Amino acid sequence: MESTSTTKWFRVFGQCARCGQFMKTKCMILCQQCNEAKYCSRQCQEEDEDHHKEMCNFATPIPPIKTGQEKSVTNISAESRTSVNSNTGTKSALGTHFQQMVTERAQPLSQSGNILKRDECKGSTGSGISTKSEILSEVKPNSQPNKKKFSDFYHDSDEENSNKDSGQEELAASGINSEKSQADSNGKPKFLLACSKCGKESFDLLFCARCHFTPYCSKDCQRQHYPEHKNLCRRSELFKKLLTFLKEEEHPKRLQSYGLPHSRPISPLLVTMFDEYLGCVTVAPTPRPIITVQIAGLYAHLFRPAVVVEDVVGQQTHIIFHDEVKTMGYISIKHKDKPAETKLCELVHCLKPGNFMVLMDAFWHHFMDGTMGIRVDDLETVHFVHMD
Repeated sequence: MESTSTTKWFRVFGQCARCGQFMKTKCMILCQQCNEAKYCSRQCQEEDEDHHKEMCNFATPIPPIKTGQEKSVTNISAESRTSVNSNTGTKSALGTHFQQMVTERAQPLSQSGNILKRDECKGSTGSGISTKSEILSEVKPNSQPNKKKFSDFYHDSDEENSNKDSGQEELAASGINSEKSQADSNGKPKFLLACSKCGKESFDLLFCARCHFTPYCSKDCQRQHYPEHKNLCRRSELFKKLLTFLKEEEHPKRLQSYGLPHSRPISPLLVTMFDEYLGCVTVAPTPRPIITVQIAGLYAHLFRPAVVVEDVVGQQTHIIFHDEVKTMGYISIKHKDKPAETKLCELVHCLKPGNFMVLMDAFWHHFMDGTMGIRVDDLETVHFVHMD
């Protein structure tokens, strides 16, 4: 009797970033600048352009510019992914500039844990918006940035902003008397950035004092852009509470064995995560930063648990769990009126939208369907946090 074989074909689906519709991978439209956002049609891509622009520009690393040798760059975010700058030593996204970016963005979070605190970012002059030089001063203590005098502006009626000081809610009556940002030995600026609202490029932009991620050229642009920007500021407050919880609460020894809370850098940015092949191209081993993300929803997979997560700036990716042995994960539950508790729980109950994930061994993985995300092979390297 002849034996017959049956071949089964599986379709791989992805979710549109605009309408949430699931579509085949080969029918997706990817953003040509960041290769992260997926859309089902050109119409959805055009409608999501304003919302995606902020995350797309931030996710693209910005290389330093040598003043006097290079001209003004009009599209620095797009060119930085493909250009090879021999003068600055930037060879690829996994090269020297990528490690420098991890040091500048992840290390201050692990050392102080207060980079997102508004009151401490104002300085002695009561500045509400920090310049690029003030942010770099945390990484480069030898620099002497110039302070600016501004009042903070957050026009929001939410309960979390109802107890602000009157000095923070009022705008400065005078104009912006800005000075140059970080300069080289010749007194010339080093960085060229674009305003998040009007797109004006300048070496002398101001940053939101609440999240330190969004640059503006004036108070008017900050006021007009706030309805679009407030979600980022709110997420920064949530991730700040998570970072405080990880540093102040008593946790099991399993977290301390992975370097929590003080030994390894903790980063709320997916862009600081290394590729899985980074160890093959670097001479010295580089420790992977601990990544914190929030679960945004479930990810469509045929037979494995999977979720969609987002970082502090809203950049999303998917996580697929490949642990064939363990089915339970550790979760810490933070209560308002009693101490936090840590217990083992079924994985399906941990993967609830709104919960946070602490990834102790996260890296970019290239899946067989052509997508790139995070693969978890051991549930011991993941810790879930639920905050009331």
